[in-house]
Amino acid sequence: MSFIEVIRFEPGFEHSYFGGEVIGDHDVIFPIQYEDFTVTKDRPHLVEKIQANHVRPYPSHINHDVDAFQKLEIVDVWYKDGWWDGVIHDVFYNMKNYLRYEVCFDYMPTKKQYGDFQPTNVRPHQDWVLVNNERVWVSPLRVKVEEEVIGERSYNMAPTYGIGEYVEVMDLGEGFEDAYFGAVVMETMPGRRKVRYDSLMINDKTTPLEEIVTLRKRRPYPPDVNVKIGLGDIVDARYKVGWCLDRYERKEGGKYVVHFEKEINSEHHMSFSRTDLRIHLEFDPNNPSMWGFLKRYP
Repeated sequence: MSFIEVIRFEPGFEHSYFGGEVIGDHDVIFPIQYEDFTVTKDRPHLVEKIQANHVRPYPSHINHDVDAFQKLEIVDVWYKDGWWDGVIHDVFYNMKNYLRYEVCFDYMPTKKQYGDFQPTNVRPHQDWVLVNNERVWVSPLRVKVEEEVIGERSYNMAPTYGIGEYVEVMDLGEGFEDAYFGAVVMETMPGRRKVRYDSLMINDKTTPLEEIVTLRKRRPYPPDVNVKIGLGDIVDARYKVGWCLDRYERKEGGKYVVHFEKEINSEHHMSFSRTDLRIHLEFDPNNPSMWGFLKRYP
């Protein structure tokens, strides 16, 4: 018997991993007995038949001190009999001076977007991806960037959101979720900024749209990083007048096919040239020189 992990995708279990053993012959269907996924006292170990594309080897061991995780690292946390992937949002000590990690989830096993975990229940996240026709383990990346000059603009990674500073505005409401739009700060006011968009226009189609946005809806313009885009990477795709976030799935005829969880123009899959894609970066407002890559299972 071989020890494996089952990747579950059904609602309520997205991006979760459960250990088990293969208990019989298999081809495209694996008979699995879970190690910790229990059913009842009389049936302590759930047995299921799982499709091959939902099974992966148990992740290789990474030497990583459990007290050395940092903000924006992608990790797996132990919760309810399995591992769930998320991003470290904060590192803190509780009232008893015990180290804790606050983890943010795309999918919420705790019924909340955030949960805090002790270090022994956190492990480095790894993806089992196809590289040059061979499956290998790949760890997500983090990147630190200082002030950079990109094109003719200078991007300060310790933003003040002052007049003339170039920013991105996100979450403009229904239909614009996970979209980012370039803009310039035109006026400052407490907790808010008036911005002028690069490409969003008012009804006359020639005058740039201006509006007042809150702190929550803006971030510095992300740096240009030279990173090869691989299967499963979270990317931003240039579509019409902004950037739309989701996952690079495959390559077809020289084009990059991106899967969008929420339909764009009635489509879940769209093809883009490489010049219209960028790796998605997450900004940490508490550590403005640190941007993080996200990587998901393809």
